[in-house]
Amino acid sequence: MPRLAERRAELLEAKAEAYARAKDWQPAIEAFNEAIAVEEGRRKQEPEDVIVHKELAEYSSRLAAGYAALEQWSNAARAMQSSLDALWEIEGRRPLSPEEEQLRREDLTAIEEWKRK
Repeated sequence: MPRLAERRAELLEAKAEAYARAKDWQPAIEAFNEAIAVEEGRRKQEPEDVIVHKELAEYSSRLAAGYAALEQWSNAARAMQSSLDALWEIEGRRPLSPEEEQLRREDLTAIEEWKRK
């Protein structure tokens, strides 16, 4: 069953990314929210799985970008905070990878930018 949920999240992410590339933000947001819901379910079942936290961080960051594209700043900030929270959870278990550090820097930069809007 865990593999099925993982695959479902991957398919939803691919769907969301396709909409995002087309700048069709509303369906992208919906698909990212669905992928996040699947990953949240996995997190409850496997709270120590760092990969789940990493996927939550990535999906939440991309969701935030979709909200920002629609100028929904409070939703964007909330989604970005979820990304940062997931990265913090990872860091509580092990040092962040360079890729994860980069994601955190990008997230923090985006939040600061959005506060000025």
